[in-house]
Amino acid sequence: QTGTITTTVRGVITDKQSQFPLPGAIVILEGSNPVKAIATDINGSYRLEGVPVGRQTIKVTMLGYDTGYYPNLLLNSGKDFELNIQLSE
Repeated sequence: QTGTITTTVRGVITDKQSQFPLPGAIVILEGSNPVKAIATDINGSYRLEGVPVGRQTIKVTMLGYDTGYYPNLLLNSGKDFELNIQLSE
């Protein structure tokens, strides 16, 4: 039995209006069990490791902002998937 092939999703989350980074935004791999999620750092950067390759949905939540929803992202092994996100208040 071989393990699941995984990749890393990373990027920066910013405010759509001001372009400022959003620290503390939560990036969630939808449908993961146990839930795989990470918060952005002081620079709005995140790095979500161990995401299974294939089609995945990423959700981003931040207090006071609309939820970002990114369905059907096609993730491949071998290189990180870069997903930079702008959230609207």
